[in-house]
Amino acid sequence: MKILFYNDPQLEFGGAETYWHDTAYFLVKNGVEVQKLSFEPDQNQHTWFSKVAHGPIVEQFCQAVRQFKPDLIHLNKNLLYAAGIKKALQKVNLPTIATVHDYYTIPFAINGRNHLKKRLFPFRICAQVHIVPSCHYYSKLKKHGVSDIHYIPHFVHPEKWTFNENYEGTGKKLLYVGRLEKQKGIWVLLEAMRILIKHDPGLQLIIIGQGSLERQIRSFLAHAGLHKQVVLAGGKQHHEVRQYFEQATLLIMPSIEDEMLGLVGLEAQASGLPVIASDLAGIREWCRHQATGWTVKPGHAFELAQAIRHLLADPLLRQNLRHQARVQVAREFDVGVSIQSLIRLYRQIIQSRQEIPVSTLVQAIPST
Repeated sequence: MKILFYNDPQLEFGGAETYWHDTAYFLVKNGVEVQKLSFEPDQNQHTWFSKVAHGPIVEQFCQAVRQFKPDLIHLNKNLLYAAGIKKALQKVNLPTIATVHDYYTIPFAINGRNHLKKRLFPFRICAQVHIVPSCHYYSKLKKHGVSDIHYIPHFVHPEKWTFNENYEGTGKKLLYVGRLEKQKGIWVLLEAMRILIKHDPGLQLIIIGQGSLERQIRSFLAHAGLHKQVVLAGGKQHHEVRQYFEQATLLIMPSIEDEMLGLVGLEAQASGLPVIASDLAGIREWCRHQATGWTVKPGHAFELAQAIRHLLADPLLRQNLRHQARVQVAREFDVGVSIQSLIRLYRQIIQSRQEIPVSTLVQAIPST
Protein backbone atom coordinates (compact mmCIF):
# COMPACT_ATOMS: atom_id res chain seq x y z
CA MET A 1 0.00 0.00 0.00
CA LYS A 2 1.41 3.38 -1.09
CA ILE A 3 0.25 6.67 0.44
CA LEU A 4 1.12 10.16 -0.83
CA PHE A 5 0.95 12.29 2.34
CA TYR A 6 0.63 16.05 1.69
CA ASN A 7 1.14 18.97 4.07
CA ASP A 8 1.31 22.73 3.45
CA PRO A 9 4.78 24.34 3.66
CA GLN A 10 6.00 24.36 7.22
CA LEU A 11 5.97 28.09 7.81
CA GLU A 12 4.87 27.29 11.35
CA PHE A 13 5.38 24.06 13.28
CA GLY A 14 2.30 23.04 15.24
CA GLY A 15 0.04 20.09 15.96
CA ALA A 16 -0.75 19.47 12.28
CA GLU A 17 2.93 19.20 11.39
CA THR A 18 3.57 16.94 14.40
CA TYR A 19 0.77 14.65 13.24
CA TRP A 20 2.15 14.64 9.67
CA HIS A 21 5.66 13.63 10.66
CA ASP A 22 4.72 11.18 13.41
CA THR A 23 1.96 9.47 11.44
CA ALA A 24 4.24 8.99 8.42
CA TYR A 25 6.92 7.54 10.71
CA PHE A 26 4.61 4.97 12.30
CA LEU A 27 2.90 4.09 9.03
CA VAL A 28 6.30 3.15 7.60
CA LYS A 29 7.06 1.12 10.73
CA ASN A 30 3.82 -0.78 10.06
CA GLY A 31 4.75 -1.66 6.50
CA VAL A 32 3.02 1.17 4.60
CA GLU A 33 5.03 2.89 1.88
CA VAL A 34 4.71 6.64 2.43
CA GLN A 35 5.98 9.63 0.50
CA LYS A 36 5.60 13.01 2.19
CA LEU A 37 4.94 15.97 -0.08
CA SER A 38 5.14 19.69 0.63
CA PHE A 39 5.76 22.74 -1.57
CA GLU A 40 8.11 25.48 -0.52
CA PRO A 41 6.81 28.99 -1.28
CA ASP A 42 8.34 30.42 -4.44
CA GLN A 43 9.62 33.89 -3.65
CA ASN A 44 9.96 34.61 -7.38
CA GLN A 45 6.21 34.45 -7.96
CA HIS A 46 4.83 37.95 -8.52
CA THR A 47 1.42 37.74 -6.87
CA TRP A 48 -0.21 35.91 -4.00
CA PHE A 49 -2.85 34.52 -6.39
CA SER A 50 -0.27 33.07 -8.76
CA LYS A 51 1.38 31.30 -5.85
CA VAL A 52 -1.69 29.71 -4.32
CA ALA A 53 -4.20 29.19 -7.12
CA HIS A 54 -2.91 26.98 -9.91
CA GLY A 55 0.19 27.25 -12.07
CA PRO A 56 3.16 25.09 -11.13
CA ILE A 57 1.41 23.55 -8.12
CA VAL A 58 -0.87 21.47 -10.35
CA GLU A 59 2.04 20.15 -12.40
CA GLN A 60 4.26 19.48 -9.37
CA PHE A 61 1.50 17.58 -7.60
CA CYS A 62 0.67 15.53 -10.71
CA GLN A 63 4.36 14.82 -11.25
CA ALA A 64 4.69 13.51 -7.68
CA VAL A 65 1.72 11.20 -8.32
CA ARG A 66 3.18 9.94 -11.62
CA GLN A 67 6.54 9.20 -10.04
CA PHE A 68 5.34 7.60 -6.79
CA LYS A 69 2.15 5.94 -8.14
CA PRO A 70 0.22 6.00 -4.83
CA ASP A 71 -2.90 3.98 -4.07
CA LEU A 72 -4.35 6.86 -2.04
CA ILE A 73 -3.68 10.53 -1.29
CA HIS A 74 -3.88 11.81 2.27
CA LEU A 75 -4.16 15.58 2.67
CA ASN A 76 -3.01 16.67 6.11
CA LYS A 77 -2.92 20.48 6.21
CA ASN A 78 -4.26 21.81 2.92
CA LEU A 79 -5.07 25.52 2.99
CA LEU A 80 -2.37 27.49 1.18
CA TYR A 81 -2.49 25.69 -2.18
CA ALA A 82 -5.95 24.14 -1.95
CA ALA A 83 -7.20 25.54 -5.27
CA GLY A 84 -4.28 24.17 -7.25
CA ILE A 85 -4.32 20.85 -5.43
CA LYS A 86 -8.02 20.41 -6.15
CA LYS A 87 -7.34 20.85 -9.88
CA ALA A 88 -4.49 18.35 -9.65
CA LEU A 89 -6.72 15.81 -7.86
CA GLN A 90 -9.28 16.11 -10.64
CA LYS A 91 -6.57 15.19 -13.11
CA VAL A 92 -5.05 12.23 -11.25
CA ASN A 93 -8.44 10.82 -10.15
CA LEU A 94 -7.26 8.94 -7.06
CA PRO A 95 -9.11 8.31 -3.78
CA THR A 96 -8.34 11.13 -1.36
CA ILE A 97 -8.84 11.63 2.36
CA ALA A 98 -8.15 14.69 4.52
CA THR A 99 -7.52 15.24 8.20
CA VAL A 100 -9.24 18.28 9.73
CA HIS A 101 -6.93 19.78 12.36
CA ASP A 102 -8.47 23.15 13.16
CA TYR A 103 -12.06 24.00 13.99
CA TYR A 104 -11.93 27.23 11.98
CA THR A 105 -10.88 25.32 8.84
CA ILE A 106 -13.75 22.79 8.89
CA PRO A 107 -14.80 22.70 5.21
CA PHE A 108 -18.46 21.93 5.93
CA ALA A 109 -21.27 24.43 6.41
CA ILE A 110 -22.28 23.84 10.04
CA ASN A 111 -22.68 27.50 11.10
CA GLY A 112 -22.77 30.98 9.60
CA ARG A 113 -19.00 31.29 9.53
CA ASN A 114 -18.59 27.97 7.72
CA HIS A 115 -21.38 28.84 5.26
CA LEU A 116 -19.48 32.00 4.32
CA LYS A 117 -16.19 30.13 3.94
CA LYS A 118 -17.85 27.50 1.79
CA ARG A 119 -19.07 30.21 -0.60
CA LEU A 120 -15.77 32.08 -0.67
CA PHE A 121 -13.50 29.01 -0.79
CA PRO A 122 -15.38 26.16 -2.50
CA PHE A 123 -12.07 24.56 -3.45
CA ARG A 124 -11.34 23.83 0.23
CA ILE A 125 -13.23 20.51 -0.02
CA CYS A 126 -10.75 18.36 -1.91
CA ALA A 127 -11.35 14.93 -0.36
CA GLN A 128 -14.15 12.38 -0.43
CA VAL A 129 -13.44 11.24 3.15
CA HIS A 130 -12.45 13.28 6.21
CA ILE A 131 -10.86 12.40 9.54
CA VAL A 132 -11.30 14.36 12.77
CA PRO A 133 -9.38 13.72 16.01
CA SER A 134 -12.16 15.15 18.18
CA CYS A 135 -15.07 12.99 19.30
CA HIS A 136 -17.10 16.15 19.93
CA TYR A 137 -16.74 17.43 16.37
CA TYR A 138 -17.27 13.99 14.93
CA SER A 139 -20.68 13.92 16.61
CA LYS A 140 -21.40 17.53 15.63
CA LEU A 141 -20.56 16.96 11.98
CA LYS A 142 -22.63 13.79 11.90
CA LYS A 143 -25.62 15.74 13.25
CA HIS A 144 -25.19 18.24 10.41
CA GLY A 145 -25.43 15.50 7.80
CA VAL A 146 -21.73 15.01 7.05
CA SER A 147 -21.71 11.29 6.27
CA ASP A 148 -18.26 10.14 5.20
CA ILE A 149 -16.27 11.31 8.21
CA HIS A 150 -14.28 9.20 10.65
CA TYR A 151 -13.09 9.71 14.21
CA ILE A 152 -9.47 8.65 14.69
CA PRO A 153 -7.85 10.10 17.81
CA HIS A 154 -4.41 11.65 17.73
CA PHE A 155 -1.59 9.99 19.63
CA VAL A 156 1.57 10.97 21.46
CA HIS A 157 4.88 9.75 20.06
CA PRO A 158 6.13 7.51 22.91
CA GLU A 159 9.78 7.90 21.89
CA LYS A 160 9.64 11.72 22.00
CA TRP A 161 7.62 12.34 25.14
CA THR A 162 8.73 10.40 28.21
CA PHE A 163 7.40 10.85 31.74
CA ASN A 164 9.53 13.11 33.93
CA GLU A 165 10.11 11.23 37.18
CA ASN A 166 12.06 14.19 38.64
CA TYR A 167 9.26 16.74 38.44
CA GLU A 168 9.99 19.81 40.56
CA GLY A 169 7.18 20.07 43.13
CA THR A 170 8.09 23.50 44.46
CA GLY A 171 8.77 25.41 41.22
CA LYS A 172 7.12 28.58 39.95
CA LYS A 173 7.69 28.32 36.21
CA LEU A 174 4.72 28.62 33.88
CA LEU A 175 4.95 27.58 30.24
CA TYR A 176 2.93 28.48 27.15
CA VAL A 177 3.52 26.65 23.85
CA GLY A 178 1.55 27.75 20.80
CA ARG A 179 0.95 30.39 18.17
CA LEU A 180 0.98 34.02 19.25
CA GLU A 181 -2.54 34.71 18.04
CA LYS A 182 -5.64 36.15 19.68
CA GLN A 183 -7.69 32.91 19.51
CA LYS A 184 -5.01 31.14 21.56
CA GLY A 185 -5.79 33.41 24.50
CA ILE A 186 -2.34 34.92 24.83
CA TRP A 187 -3.72 38.27 26.07
CA VAL A 188 -5.75 36.48 28.74
CA LEU A 189 -2.62 34.75 29.98
CA LEU A 190 -0.62 37.99 30.07
CA GLU A 191 -3.40 39.72 32.01
CA ALA A 192 -3.42 36.79 34.46
CA MET A 193 0.33 37.22 34.85
CA ARG A 194 -0.12 40.89 35.66
CA ILE A 195 -2.55 39.90 38.41
CA LEU A 196 -0.26 37.18 39.78
CA ILE A 197 2.94 39.25 39.79
CA LYS A 198 1.41 41.72 42.24
CA HIS A 199 1.43 39.00 44.91
CA ASP A 200 4.31 36.83 43.69
CA PRO A 201 7.04 38.71 41.80
CA GLY A 202 9.14 35.52 41.66
CA LEU A 203 6.75 33.88 39.20
CA GLN A 204 8.08 33.29 35.69
CA LEU A 205 6.31 32.67 32.37
CA ILE A 206 8.11 31.32 29.31
CA ILE A 207 6.31 31.71 25.98
CA ILE A 208 7.32 29.38 23.15
CA GLY A 209 5.93 30.14 19.71
CA GLN A 210 5.66 32.71 16.97
CA GLY A 211 2.82 34.67 15.43
CA SER A 212 1.40 37.96 14.29
CA LEU A 213 1.13 39.38 17.83
CA GLU A 214 4.81 39.09 18.76
CA ARG A 215 5.62 42.78 18.35
CA GLN A 216 2.51 43.87 20.26
CA ILE A 217 3.31 41.43 23.05
CA ARG A 218 6.84 42.80 23.43
CA SER A 219 5.44 46.32 23.65
CA PHE A 220 2.87 45.21 26.24
CA LEU A 221 5.52 43.52 28.40
CA ALA A 222 7.66 46.65 28.44
CA HIS A 223 4.69 48.91 29.20
CA ALA A 224 3.34 46.62 31.97
CA GLY A 225 6.75 46.05 33.53
CA LEU A 226 6.62 42.29 32.89
CA HIS A 227 9.70 41.97 30.69
CA LYS A 228 11.69 40.38 33.55
CA GLN A 229 9.02 37.81 34.49
CA VAL A 230 7.86 36.92 30.94
CA VAL A 231 10.34 35.50 28.43
CA LEU A 232 9.54 35.26 24.72
CA ALA A 233 11.62 32.25 23.71
CA GLY A 234 10.54 32.07 20.04
CA GLY A 235 9.87 28.88 18.11
CA LYS A 236 11.46 25.64 19.29
CA GLN A 237 11.93 22.10 17.98
CA HIS A 238 10.47 19.07 19.76
CA HIS A 239 13.62 18.13 21.63
CA GLU A 240 13.89 21.70 22.90
CA VAL A 241 10.24 21.82 23.97
CA ARG A 242 10.76 18.60 25.91
CA GLN A 243 13.54 20.30 27.89
CA TYR A 244 11.21 23.16 28.75
CA PHE A 245 8.55 20.64 29.84
CA GLU A 246 11.07 19.13 32.26
CA GLN A 247 11.86 22.53 33.80
CA ALA A 248 8.31 23.92 34.01
CA THR A 249 5.76 23.63 36.81
CA LEU A 250 2.56 24.11 34.79
CA LEU A 251 1.57 24.29 31.13
CA ILE A 252 -1.07 26.95 30.44
CA MET A 253 -3.46 26.67 27.45
CA PRO A 254 -5.74 29.75 27.64
CA SER A 255 -7.51 29.40 24.25
CA ILE A 256 -10.65 31.48 23.77
CA GLU A 257 -11.97 29.54 20.74
CA ASP A 258 -12.71 25.83 20.42
CA GLU A 259 -9.77 23.60 19.56
CA MET A 260 -9.95 20.46 17.47
CA LEU A 261 -7.84 18.81 20.18
CA GLY A 262 -4.81 20.74 21.42
CA LEU A 263 -2.01 18.19 20.89
CA VAL A 264 0.59 20.11 22.89
CA GLY A 265 -1.49 19.49 26.01
CA LEU A 266 -1.35 15.74 25.45
CA GLU A 267 2.40 15.97 24.91
CA ALA A 268 2.75 17.81 28.21
CA GLN A 269 0.66 15.19 29.99
CA ALA A 270 2.76 12.38 28.52
CA SER A 271 5.82 14.22 29.85
CA GLY A 272 4.34 14.54 33.32
CA LEU A 273 3.65 18.29 33.20
CA PRO A 274 0.29 19.30 34.74
CA VAL A 275 -1.99 21.38 32.50
CA ILE A 276 -4.38 24.27 33.11
CA ALA A 277 -6.55 24.83 30.04
CA SER A 278 -9.71 26.57 28.90
CA ASP A 279 -12.88 24.53 29.20
CA LEU A 280 -13.56 24.23 25.47
CA ALA A 281 -14.63 21.54 23.03
CA GLY A 282 -11.69 19.44 21.98
CA ILE A 283 -9.62 20.32 25.04
CA ARG A 284 -12.04 18.82 27.53
CA GLU A 285 -11.67 15.44 25.83
CA TRP A 286 -8.29 15.03 27.51
CA CYS A 287 -8.16 17.79 30.16
CA ARG A 288 -10.80 16.62 32.62
CA HIS A 289 -11.28 19.01 35.50
CA GLN A 290 -9.71 17.88 38.78
CA ALA A 291 -8.97 14.48 37.24
CA THR A 292 -6.34 14.74 34.49
CA GLY A 293 -5.98 18.52 34.44
CA TRP A 294 -7.57 21.79 35.52
CA THR A 295 -10.02 23.75 33.38
CA VAL A 296 -11.11 27.38 33.59
CA LYS A 297 -13.70 29.51 31.86
CA PRO A 298 -12.21 30.80 28.58
CA GLY A 299 -11.39 34.49 28.42
CA HIS A 300 -11.40 35.08 32.20
CA ALA A 301 -7.97 36.26 33.33
CA PHE A 302 -8.89 36.47 37.02
CA GLU A 303 -10.18 32.88 37.10
CA LEU A 304 -7.06 31.72 35.29
CA ALA A 305 -4.87 33.55 37.81
CA GLN A 306 -6.78 31.91 40.68
CA ALA A 307 -6.31 28.45 39.16
CA ILE A 308 -2.57 29.02 38.69
CA ARG A 309 -2.20 30.25 42.25
CA HIS A 310 -4.22 27.28 43.56
CA LEU A 311 -2.16 24.63 41.77
CA LEU A 312 1.18 26.27 42.56
CA ALA A 313 0.26 26.15 46.24
CA ASP A 314 -0.68 22.45 46.18
CA PRO A 315 2.19 20.16 45.04
CA LEU A 316 0.24 17.02 46.01
CA LEU A 317 -2.67 18.02 43.75
CA ARG A 318 -0.27 18.56 40.86
CA GLN A 319 1.29 15.16 41.42
CA ASN A 320 -2.15 13.50 41.38
CA LEU A 321 -3.13 15.30 38.17
CA ARG A 322 0.02 14.40 36.32
CA HIS A 323 -0.09 10.70 37.28
CA GLN A 324 -3.75 10.38 36.29
CA ALA A 325 -3.02 12.16 33.02
CA ARG A 326 -0.20 9.72 32.31
CA VAL A 327 -2.61 6.79 32.63
CA GLN A 328 -5.17 8.53 30.39
CA VAL A 329 -2.67 9.23 27.60
CA ALA A 330 -1.52 5.61 27.54
CA ARG A 331 -5.09 4.28 27.56
CA GLU A 332 -6.92 6.68 25.22
CA PHE A 333 -4.27 8.12 22.91
CA ASP A 334 -2.22 5.07 22.03
CA VAL A 335 -0.20 5.18 18.83
CA GLY A 336 -0.98 1.56 17.94
CA VAL A 337 -4.74 2.09 18.07
CA SER A 338 -4.61 5.27 15.98
CA ILE A 339 -2.26 3.94 13.31
CA GLN A 340 -4.11 0.64 12.90
CA SER A 341 -7.42 2.52 12.63
CA LEU A 342 -5.90 4.70 9.91
CA ILE A 343 -4.50 1.72 8.00
CA ARG A 344 -7.89 -0.02 8.12
CA LEU A 345 -9.53 3.12 6.73
CA TYR A 346 -6.96 3.31 3.94
CA ARG A 347 -7.65 -0.30 2.98
CA GLN A 348 -11.42 0.18 3.03
CA ILE A 349 -11.21 3.20 0.73
CA ILE A 350 -8.80 1.54 -1.67
CA GLN A 351 -10.86 -1.66 -1.74
CA SER A 352 -14.13 0.18 -2.35
CA ARG A 353 -12.46 2.12 -5.14
CA GLN A 354 -11.29 -1.08 -6.80
CA GLU A 355 -14.80 -2.52 -6.70
CA ILE A 356 -16.30 0.41 -8.68
CA PRO A 357 -16.74 -0.44 -12.40
CA VAL A 358 -14.31 1.37 -14.69
CA SER A 359 -17.17 2.90 -16.71
CA THR A 360 -18.52 4.51 -13.53
CA LEU A 361 -15.11 5.97 -12.68
CA VAL A 362 -14.75 7.52 -16.10
CA GLN A 363 -18.18 9.15 -15.84
CA ALA A 364 -17.29 10.47 -12.36
CA ILE A 365 -14.19 12.37 -13.50
CA PRO A 366 -14.98 16.12 -13.18
CA SER A 367 -14.26 18.37 -16.12
CA THR A 368 -11.28 20.71 -15.73
